[in-house]
Amino acid sequence: MLSASARGFDVTAESAWSDEIAKEKQKHLRSEHQQLEEQLKQLMTRKGAAASNCTKTHQPLTLRLHQFAVEIEALRKEKLELRKQLALHTSFHKVLLSTSTNQPDEGGSILPTNDAAPDWRVYFPGGEPSFHFYPFTRSDFDAVVDSCASELTYKYSATNRAGDFIGWNVYHAVVPSKLDSGSLVARARFTKRVQCSLPAAFEAMNHEEINSWPLIVMQMNWSGVSSSGASTVLLQQFDDNTFVLVHNVRSDFNLRYLCVVYRSRWTERDGKRAVTYAMVIADSEANKRSRLAEANDDEVKWVEEGGAHLTFIEAEDNSIDVVYEHWGSCEDTLHARYLFVQWANYALRWEQMVLSSKLLVE
Repeated sequence: MLSASARGFDVTAESAWSDEIAKEKQKHLRSEHQQLEEQLKQLMTRKGAAASNCTKTHQPLTLRLHQFAVEIEALRKEKLELRKQLALHTSFHKVLLSTSTNQPDEGGSILPTNDAAPDWRVYFPGGEPSFHFYPFTRSDFDAVVDSCASELTYKYSATNRAGDFIGWNVYHAVVPSKLDSGSLVARARFTKRVQCSLPAAFEAMNHEEINSWPLIVMQMNWSGVSSSGASTVLLQQFDDNTFVLVHNVRSDFNLRYLCVVYRSRWTERDGKRAVTYAMVIADSEANKRSRLAEANDDEVKWVEEGGAHLTFIEAEDNSIDVVYEHWGSCEDTLHARYLFVQWANYALRWEQMVLSSKLLVE
């Protein structure tokens, strides 16, 4: 039988042991509570992420396409704006070059000379692919112009009379190219006597703008004889009547060519006064090498052969004999026929312009 003191010790020990167990349970419960809270936080985080992903995944397709289109349009506008700024910078740079150098001699280029700007990048107002241009010297220009007359004699000796077109005598032919034996060249000649004096015709031609001049060649699916869908950039100007241009004709691809232009040249044929106008496709080895380095054949096709030549010859009774000659590279005979129609419309347009000017003068 235990004494009272022994029984008191047992009670005290049992109480201490119970307190220790309670503390351990409380500690374990707190730890378990913290773990559950952490698991709950992780679960809520995963739930929020899943909800966000679900919202994005189930976002309407039309809305996503619209946002994509808006982004593309913004990038396109930014690209065009950068092109405009770059073109403006290039033009300003040319002005600085021309003003910082000595004044050119008579007959020199009004745009930067070869010494001032040996080459430069050319940009089109419509955003078509740019290209690098190496300018022509005046002797290069004159050589192209001087060779034009002899070329015309060869080119039209074999043309066949095709008939009449609103009073115009029409001749045309499709012949092998002189530059590439595997290519074809369409050639046409239109002649007519017009009741208009030579000075009146000359005055009418002086009012022609660069963008109104005919295109030498165009694609089969091009949309008409106007210059809509085509860009013209003035590259060089040697004097008031001599220029170097680049034409870019837009369709399913860009058809492009360099050409030299002289707006009027007075000559004499069989003792009669005559004035001629010409656009002739020209090229150089430097520009050919530059084009090969561009590597954009899918977007741009360069034409290396073609031209247009208009002559007014003074005749009796205050009239003129008009000879309009046009030639250019073509893909096949069907393309050549298409070009013949376009060129015939150019001939008719010359006549209408000259006669309208005559009526205004009278």
